[in-house]
Amino acid sequence: MAWYWSDDVARAAIDADLTSERVVRDWLHQPFAFAAEEELELVDAAARLLGVDGTASAGAA
Repeated sequence: MAWYWSDDVARAAIDADLTSERVVRDWLHQPFAFAAEEELELVDAAARLLGVDGTASAGAA
């Protein structure tokens, strides 16, 4: 398991057009950590948390 910060995940989701800043505002302003599989890219972690398909996104860091 790896730990991911919500603000990093939120920025990846915004950059990948998975969500808007308004939707993840709390993730950005009050970051929290969560555990997930180590091999997940940030955009994949975001897609999982947001309940959307992130497989079309590439290159998010």
